[in-house]
Amino acid sequence: MTMDGDFDLELDDGAGDDDEHAAAIVACLGDDAAHLRLENPESEIADNMDEAALLIELLRGRVALLEREKDGAYLERNQVVAALAKCFPAGVARTAIEGWSEDWHGCVFIDLPTGQASWHYHESQAHLFAGQAPYPGAWDGHTTAEKYERLAQLKPLPWRAGLVPAGWLASGMHLITHEEVRLAKEAGFEVSEVFKVKGGA
Repeated sequence: MTMDGDFDLELDDGAGDDDEHAAAIVACLGDDAAHLRLENPESEIADNMDEAALLIELLRGRVALLEREKDGAYLERNQVVAALAKCFPAGVARTAIEGWSEDWHGCVFIDLPTGQASWHYHESQAHLFAGQAPYPGAWDGHTTAEKYERLAQLKPLPWRAGLVPAGWLASGMHLITHEEVRLAKEAGFEVSEVFKVKGGA
């Protein structure tokens, strides 16, 4: 997997090619070192080639480890984003962006009360958003910084026992007061009629 825009790094769809190229260089270094030793068993150049090949192999291993760690971080992030998309109006779309690899073109758009937010996801994690309908709108031009500012501007709800927003139905749970209904609506939740409110409908 290659990175998406949250890290402000240019996507490169040739990561696999780079690894294959490095492997080819290691093989060539080994072959060249062997040929040099046929002419001079004590060749320092051949020794240096072997050291260089070893260093490349070590770096390849470190890069592979970092890739696995990064992919794990993206999975964690996208699980949270997928949960957020179930709490607000949301949808998915394909967005072709110059410089981004095609397997990162999947995008989930979430219409927060504070504005639109969107995240790209790798095709290997598309299952997290499988229940989302196609997004009917378009990107509003928000930047990564604006996206997280909109998240920060969300108003908290005064949670307590029995208070749940629409869509988080649980047996035996009810909205308690009209004030909490008002706060829930201000925070962007659609309060369903199935909830009972203390003191009246």
